[in-house]
Amino acid sequence: MLGHPVERLNTGFGDLLPMGTVHSIEWHTSAPILLTGYHLLAHPDAGFDGRSFSQFKLYAEAGGSFQLISSVDPAALYHAGILDVQDQFAAVGAQNFRAEFTQATALFPKSGPRVVALDAITAAVPEPAGWALMLAGGAALLGWRRRG
Repeated sequence: MLGHPVERLNTGFGDLLPMGTVHSIEWHTSAPILLTGYHLLAHPDAGFDGRSFSQFKLYAEAGGSFQLISSVDPAALYHAGILDVQDQFAAVGAQNFRAEFTQATALFPKSGPRVVALDAITAAVPEPAGWALMLAGGAALLGWRRRG
């Protein structure tokens, strides 16, 4: 993937914006997920090293507002113009998420960050029927234990 031009294969943010501009992506899953981490891959356009971001923040919506669940200063993590970082944290259950990228450069003519992949690391979320089965099994176990 890294050996060919990537401009058409990645998420691009606006160009010609000042350093410090916060670019963001929000998304919604069809059902709640338990997010336990992420893998982020970013790099500049082929042959152009002027794209990067100085801060990455990941939020999950809880109680009607976005709560910060992860923050990293990737500027120090870029290696040869490529950022490949992972983070893992205590499981966060949500359906709405937001990622923010703070632009680190203001080179003409292009400077917005490029994100090749932002992959979620998740844990299994039991279906409502699964919860009912676990609760029924737990209740049966308690009843059996009290008789014995």
